[in-house]
Amino acid sequence: MHLGKTLAVSFYLVSGAVSYVVRVYADPNCNGNSQRINVWDNTCRSNNVIQHKSFRVEHYGGNLQVATFRDGNTCSLGTQRRWRADGKSGEGFRTGNCLNLAFTGRALGSQSG
Repeated sequence: MHLGKTLAVSFYLVSGAVSYVVRVYADPNCNGNSQRINVWDNTCRSNNVIQHKSFRVEHYGGNLQVATFRDGNTCSLGTQRRWRADGKSGEGFRTGNCLNLAFTGRALGSQSG
């Protein structure tokens, strides 16, 4: 039993499993319907994500993690906007801040910088 827990913790630490968390909003200025989204490092979230025009930062990701917002249905297509998601962004990606997109977002991605 302890071996299983040890292996699970080891996998978590070795894999660098970290994520950033945002609440996306259907309307600008963090108004309208919303959804909390957790984006793990080096993944893309495009399924079951509401279309959004703004978001509020709830939790930072890991060191050098980059958050990507796109208007395409995948993390490889469409207009994108990027922020450092590790709390070191000089562009407003700060816990509690509401940020507007210049497009309707449909996918959220994360990459290690």
